[in-house]
Amino acid sequence: MRFFGGESESIFLKSGVLNYSHVPENVLFRDDERSVIAECVKPLLRGQKAYNLFIHGDPGLGKTLCSLDIIRKLEDYSGDVKCVYINCWDSSREYQALVDVGKALGYFFYQGKSSDDVFREIVKRVERIKGLVLVLDEVDKLRDTSFIYRFADALEGKVSLILIANDKDFLLSLEPRIVSRLSVDDLHFKAYSLQEVKEILKARCSQAFRPGAFSDLLLNRVVRETYNACDIRVGLFLLLRSVRIAESNERSKVEQGDVDVALKKLSEFRIKTSLSKLSESEQIIIGLVSASQGLVSGMVFEEYVKEGGKLTKRSFRRSLEKLERLGLLRTEFTGKGVRGQTRKIFLGGKLKYTKLN
Repeated sequence: MRFFGGESESIFLKSGVLNYSHVPENVLFRDDERSVIAECVKPLLRGQKAYNLFIHGDPGLGKTLCSLDIIRKLEDYSGDVKCVYINCWDSSREYQALVDVGKALGYFFYQGKSSDDVFREIVKRVERIKGLVLVLDEVDKLRDTSFIYRFADALEGKVSLILIANDKDFLLSLEPRIVSRLSVDDLHFKAYSLQEVKEILKARCSQAFRPGAFSDLLLNRVVRETYNACDIRVGLFLLLRSVRIAESNERSKVEQGDVDVALKKLSEFRIKTSLSKLSESEQIIIGLVSASQGLVSGMVFEEYVKEGGKLTKRSFRRSLEKLERLGLLRTEFTGKGVRGQTRKIFLGGKLKYTKLN
């Protein structure tokens, strides 16, 4: 068996354009959304008070992509407005998020400094420029939302906060004082149409692969799967996997069997992305149910509190309902409790055969 060879015959031209984080030079079908983002930050260029913006919508619809596109264009246009992107999944704790902002503003002497010390240095640096655009992606993963209040309060008029989350109800989880101070505008990202999905994936193919490597017939199959999933990342996953499978078999073109194999691996992608978009509380709930399936909801709530969970019973029930809608949990009414509403909780279909750590 030959393990190496055929490197010069790669189907790929630029595999990087299939990365989820790639921002194409021409962002398709999101002009209106990008215009809204641009209008929110534009006042900073005139030394005026900018707007805060809450962006929400299902995963894989371009929320992050459009935000990155606008702040990069803004940085190219003016060096007097600093733009900082923070993924709150990677920097969920306030101190780490503050350090990340500080580094982006040129402050590196944070060893031994408190959160207040780091924030004071950030304020000093922002006061010297026209303003700061701070993008908080996956903001629902932020463990301490007082981080948001710090910027909205101390730098009001000098900062534009762009908050990105999948859940449109995220703002309801914030303290009233934070919501009041934010005075945030709202931007919803709707799903792409079938034709838009096709044009987006076709554009990526033309940049990623050699001409003729991925036929229109096979691309249409990927397009259909992507459209049904309402997530462009599904298409990028299938394109990348299909070509890698073809190359592993030393072929210069993708065949139907390659796409078939990639589709079988799609469940791995869906489970991973389904879990990654959950809040910390929701992940705790999934972990508890995985460890002891069939517990009644009240017992799961008790264990959740022991794990440090901060949701009220009412919010906990809403989280259970959301996880059930996502197919991650399944509940069965026992006929007991108040009005027979007590439920046993199990892993749902998407996670039924998955071992969770």
